[in-house]
Amino acid sequence: MSKERGTYSFWFRLVVFLAMIAMLNFVVVVPLGNLFDKMGLTFNGMYAPKAPIDILSMVAHQILRPMMILAATYLMFKYFEKESMKVLRISFYKGWFKDLGYGLMVGIGLVGIMFVLFLVFGWTDIIGLSWKINGLSTYIYGLIYIILAMASVAVTEELFIRGYLFYLGRKAYGLVSTFIVTSIVFGLMHLMNPTGTSWGIYVIPITLSLAGGLFAQSMISRNSLWTPIGLHFAWNTFLYGVFNLNGGRKSILFVTEIEGPAVFVGIPNTSFGPEVSVLGAGVMILGILIFMKMKKVEDLKVE
Repeated sequence: MSKERGTYSFWFRLVVFLAMIAMLNFVVVVPLGNLFDKMGLTFNGMYAPKAPIDILSMVAHQILRPMMILAATYLMFKYFEKESMKVLRISFYKGWFKDLGYGLMVGIGLVGIMFVLFLVFGWTDIIGLSWKINGLSTYIYGLIYIILAMASVAVTEELFIRGYLFYLGRKAYGLVSTFIVTSIVFGLMHLMNPTGTSWGIYVIPITLSLAGGLFAQSMISRNSLWTPIGLHFAWNTFLYGVFNLNGGRKSILFVTEIEGPAVFVGIPNTSFGPEVSVLGAGVMILGILIFMKMKKVEDLKVE
């Protein structure tokens, strides 16, 4: 295949993939969301859970977008790539849980380093334990919501960026170019977050691109999408839900107040904590180096 034809094929497939996601969103996700609302499984119940039906609301709404990306990816592989999605190593192959575990362990370790530094320098004030301050019932609902939401975000974003897009770019332009471009796209995507305001709009594309590079390197080292999914889930869950390094009352473990220089703590009480700081950037670079040093898994048999 000529270079020109390969480039055309890449852009054609990219447009089809994005169009398919948009179509599935308007034809399936939005109508199902409206149906869930009519059934009482509302967004209010998902974000402010108070009753058992709200657990169903959380499950219903949080699985929609991962399933949409998964369906679009499956259709692209079936009708355009003419091969199995298993090449992404997102199936339950032998050793998938180990690859997931690598991501989880590194993610917990990296956030743990930041937590220790926050304590040492007095940037976090631990008010108390979440279940004591918020009450057991609110805590249980909050726990379920945080786990579901973080899992949904991790699966959706990794399937989209490090899944088919990475696969497509790597075939057309090679590993290095795809690594750089998809990492930048990941950073720019987070500008759509409504809490990314003020000086954050200048920092988010840089530091979140580093995060994209970290997730990409984890996938490359383990040759599996399970690793960045585990890493992404652990990073978000422990940063916001366990050590609560962005502050606030919604937490699995600590209720905290964050006070410190923005250059190190980021933007407290938003979706952007230390990952938009010098400290976060340094920890992400450390994570990239860890995965670069990790023994690479090459050409594993897909089962």
